[in-house]
Amino acid sequence: MKIENIVFFLRKFLDTSRTGRLIVDKDHIRREYYFFNSRLIYSVSSAPDEKFGNFVKNFGIHLQEDIEKLIHSEYQSRIGKRLVELGFIDERLLNRILIHQTKEIFISSIKLFNVEYKWEENRENPNKAFNADLPLLPVILEGLRRIEDTRNIKYIINGELEVSAAYPREFEKYLSEKELRALRILQAGTQPKASDLNLSEDKFLKVLFTLYALGMVKTQKVEDLLEELRRYFALVETADYWEILGVSKKATTDEIKRAYFSLSKKFHPDRFPKENRQAQEMASKVFQAINAAYETLMDPRKREEYRKTLVQEKPAKEKELITPEQRFKEGKIMFNRKRFKEAAYLFDLAHRLDPENATYLYWKGVALSRIAGNEKEAEEVLLEVAERQPWDPKPFLVLAKMYAERGLKTKALSFVNRALALDPEHPTALKLKNLLEGSKKKGLFDFFKK
Repeated sequence: MKIENIVFFLRKFLDTSRTGRLIVDKDHIRREYYFFNSRLIYSVSSAPDEKFGNFVKNFGIHLQEDIEKLIHSEYQSRIGKRLVELGFIDERLLNRILIHQTKEIFISSIKLFNVEYKWEENRENPNKAFNADLPLLPVILEGLRRIEDTRNIKYIINGELEVSAAYPREFEKYLSEKELRALRILQAGTQPKASDLNLSEDKFLKVLFTLYALGMVKTQKVEDLLEELRRYFALVETADYWEILGVSKKATTDEIKRAYFSLSKKFHPDRFPKENRQAQEMASKVFQAINAAYETLMDPRKREEYRKTLVQEKPAKEKELITPEQRFKEGKIMFNRKRFKEAAYLFDLAHRLDPENATYLYWKGVALSRIAGNEKEAEEVLLEVAERQPWDPKPFLVLAKMYAERGLKTKALSFVNRALALDPEHPTALKLKNLLEGSKKKGLFDFFKK
C-alpha cells in the first residue's frame, strides 16, 4: 500500500501493542523494521550509506584496509562480532553502534513521503543476538523534526488546523517548547503563525506537521468547511435559536456559551475565501444568526419572550420546527448512501437536540467508525453509549469491526470479548471472534463486505 508518510501508519503502534515486520520501499531502496510489543528491535536497509561499516566510521573508529574490505563485502551477518573478536571494538560499543544504526535507518523512512509499505504480523526477529528495544514515540518525534521536504508538508497540510477531539495527553510531555506552544494556540481557537513561535517558515511547517502526523491536530479542508457552511446555512433558514446553537431547550448557560464560542469561531466570515462572494454572504448570515441566538438565549427575559413567540406561531402559516427525529432520518439517508461525514453531522445535530436519546449518539459513533482517521472520536462516542446502556453489546461490536478492518486484531478482540460478556451467544460476535482468532484474512474480508 502507498501512504503519504509512514507515521500515519505507525500511530497505531502508539496506542496498541504490535509485533511484526514493517517493509518500506522508496526509490528502489528497501528497509525492514522489526517490532515487539510496539518497540523497535531491529532495522535492515539496502541503502549503501546505511550499512554497518558507515556507522562504525561515525563513531570515529578507523580500521585497517583489510578490515575495511571485510566491512564492505557481502559478509555482513557477523561483522560486528568479528570486530569484537579482533579487538577493534568491545561488546558495549558494538551495542551502541547497532542501536544507533537501528534508529537512523528507522528515521530515514520517517523523513520520506509517498512510500510503499507492507505490514506482516508476528514475524520473528532475524537477529536473535541483538534487540535495540527502542520506544517508538521519541524516535518518531526525532524523525519528524529532521524532515527536510517542506514542499510535501505544504501539500498535506492544506487548510486550517484544529485540535483533534481526542489524543493521548501523555504525548504532550514529549513535545518541544515550540510544538507545545503551537498546540496551545490552536486549543485557544486561533491559527498559529511562524512569527508567534519566532521560527522560519520551514521550521514552523515542521512543527505543524509533527502535531499533525501524531494525530494531535487535523486539517479542515476549505471544501469540507464550505460544505459544512452550506448545511448550516440551510439549517438557519428553518431552525429556532436552540437548534441554531445545537443545544436542547433545557441547556444551561455554560452549555450555551460553549456552543456559541465553538460555532462563532467555525463560521466566522474571516475563515472563508474573500474572493468567494457566495461563501462570504452565507457565512455572514450564519454568523448573525449564531450571535442573535446567543444574545437571546443568554438573557432570561429575551429567552422567555422568544419562547412565547414560538408558541404563538400558527403552524399552517409559519415554518414547522425541525425535530431531532427528522435530523436522524436525514442522517440515515446519508448513511445508506455511504456519505458518512454528512451522516455523522446529522446524527450529532439530532443528539444535540435530544441529548437523552442514546440511539442518536450510537449512530453518530457508527458513522464516525466508517471515516478513516476518526477512530478515537468513534471510540469515545461508542463507549459513552455503552455506559448509558450497559446491557447492549452493539457499541462494542461496532468498535471490534472498526479495529479489525484497520488490522488492529488485539484491540478488536478485546471489544469482541466485551460484547460476548454481555451476550455469550451473540452470533455476529462469535463469528467475528472465530475469524480474528483464526487470522483468516479472506474470511474477514468477506465478513466486512456484508
